[in-house]
Amino acid sequence: MNRSNKYGNSKFEKTSVFFTVMMSFITLGFYVPYWFMTRQKQLNQLGTPTKLPTLPAKIVFGLYLFTTLLLVISTMDESIETLYNLIDPPITLVGSLIGIYLALQTRKLLNEYLGEKD
Repeated sequence: MNRSNKYGNSKFEKTSVFFTVMMSFITLGFYVPYWFMTRQKQLNQLGTPTKLPTLPAKIVFGLYLFTTLLLVISTMDESIETLYNLIDPPITLVGSLIGIYLALQTRKLLNEYLGEKD
């Protein structure tokens, strides 16, 4: 997308929805926070009042990495499996809520850039 508007010119790399969904399944959810982390700088350079924060996607990535490591370790120790089963659902919920927040922020940012109303 190469647009010219009140915020200036910008070139933004497109990614298909199908590719994003498939990568999310293949990477067990890691692709979503990765997508936000790799595009945050580019989105914030669009010059809109709304900015995409850096920390939430990094938190989700770290939490997903932690639970993945716990899952691997739990195959060797039953007590770790119990811990994993206890903390995985809330971490998944937090990750999902942060993902929704980031998606809504991205939508708001792009609507400002394109001059569209929410």
